[in-house]
Amino acid sequence: ESFCSLSHIVALDLSNNKISSLPSHFGQLRNLKKLELYRNQLTDLPSSMFKLTNLKWLDLKDNPLNPEMKGITGNCVTDSECKNCAVKVVGYLKTRQANEERARQEQLKAERVIKQIFELPNTPIIMVEKQSQRKLEEEKEKEVLRRRKAVEKEKRRQEYQAQLKIKQEQISTKQQGDDDDNTYSTEDLDANRANTGNEKENQSGSWLITFLLIIVVVLVSFVGILYACQNNSGEFCEKIKNNKWFELLVNKIM
Repeated sequence: ESFCSLSHIVALDLSNNKISSLPSHFGQLRNLKKLELYRNQLTDLPSSMFKLTNLKWLDLKDNPLNPEMKGITGNCVTDSECKNCAVKVVGYLKTRQANEERARQEQLKAERVIKQIFELPNTPIIMVEKQSQRKLEEEKEKEVLRRRKAVEKEKRRQEYQAQLKIKQEQISTKQQGDDDDNTYSTEDLDANRANTGNEKENQSGSWLITFLLIIVVVLVSFVGILYACQNNSGEFCEKIKNNKWFELLVNKIM
């Protein structure tokens, strides 16, 4: 244990020493990067070595390792194989440590249950059996409740999917109706434009007729004035008669 407290060690060569096992606290050498262990008598490695996360090199060749560990380490002949060996061994030991801890916790739990049962004062065997039966029934009820909740959850999911599908169909139908309305509106717009053009043409014709009527009225009035002034000698008619345009128009008309 005192050796494992030397956490500052970076490289360690323990080859050719006939070592049959490593200390259980070997994982305290957290800064270790290179470890030489070839030609020893090792059959396994301590689980605490999963803490050696900085380990980049591990040589375990020529050791009577157990088949499982031998399959993890490989041959360690080349540099790349020794590097892969370090990574694989640390990962394997980490998994094994987690499994060992889980098994230990389950064992402690079982021991506490047994201890509680047998520490009950004057507890008959029948009461112990009844308590065990009750626990089994509670577990069954919990399992039934879990299954019921799972069924209800699946049912709610299916109902939600059905409602979502209905909404999507409604939205699709509404969009199709809006497209039809837009088409109808376009046709109405074209018809309105045509009607507007016809109205403009009618208005233009009406203005032309009105303009011609005004010209006719003016001409008739002017001709009437000419005839009236031809036989009259008033001041207004005298001015008109003295106008050269008047004489020209009278000659043309007469």
